[in-house]
Amino acid sequence: MDDRTAKSLDLQRAISSRLAELAFADAIRAELISRHLAEIASTSKDFGENTLPLFLRINRDDPALLMQVALAIKSQMEELTDALLDLRRELPEWTEFFVQLPKR
Repeated sequence: MDDRTAKSLDLQRAISSRLAELAFADAIRAELISRHLAEIASTSKDFGENTLPLFLRINRDDPALLMQVALAIKSQMEELTDALLDLRRELPEWTEFFVQLPKR
């Protein structure tokens, strides 16, 4: 398991735990939301901290490496898009839950 996957799984567990603590939905729905949020966070972080900085510092005279990084960017953007679209389906329930929380 790579570092990004391990971090994503740790984050997913933390989000699931927090949702359970808040009594959000059933376990299956909470698991779906946790997975999508963790995937978005870990992919975004990897892109911002690794892939994009690598793209910015690659020598323009190394077309093979530029191509590899460009393909990595494409892949990460596809992962983000898929996770965002999946999460979007869960957002109405998410929003309704938090809107209905008792005000203190």
